[in-house]
Amino acid sequence: MKYNTIKAIVFFLFGLLVLPFILIFFLCLYLSYSDLNSYDYDKSKPTEFFKAKEGWIDLARSMKYENFVISNPPNDSALLRKMVEEYNQRTISLDTIKKYFPYERTFYLESKCLPRNYKEVKPCGEQDFRDHLWIMETHYYPFFRNNDYIDYSYRFNSETFGDTTGFKSIKIENTNLYFKD
Repeated sequence: MKYNTIKAIVFFLFGLLVLPFILIFFLCLYLSYSDLNSYDYDKSKPTEFFKAKEGWIDLARSMKYENFVISNPPNDSALLRKMVEEYNQRTISLDTIKKYFPYERTFYLESKCLPRNYKEVKPCGEQDFRDHLWIMETHYYPFFRNNDYIDYSYRFNSETFGDTTGFKSIKIENTNLYFKD
């Protein structure tokens, strides 16, 4: 009889120790994927872009990667693409594009765990950008030796937009008109 009592106490204590970890795990899963379901675009509110402080430059290979948080992005991929491209054209100079191969930007959906001030405040603990919902990527590959053009490619997150075609590529030949000075 004592053996069964001890066994019950051990199972009870084990449950007390393990249950919080299981609950935290499922809470994190819920928070990570809840953004997919609550992604509502409000036309009356502005769509804003916030540069995250986390990003990097690889000078040895002349690559630059930047991350951005978007508040209130449109659900329509054509409108999102237009907004992101207009933002990129306003905030990237042609000289900057020429410096890096590639110059990449990834745009993430603003959420409770990925707020616009992500670096200063991490409400869900230590996390990496890859733990969050990216919605669009842009890549610029400059070719300025013979033909002077930029290969611009972009893609949308297939979970968000159902687009499984991958990167779409556009050749930008009139670069002086496309980017700010």
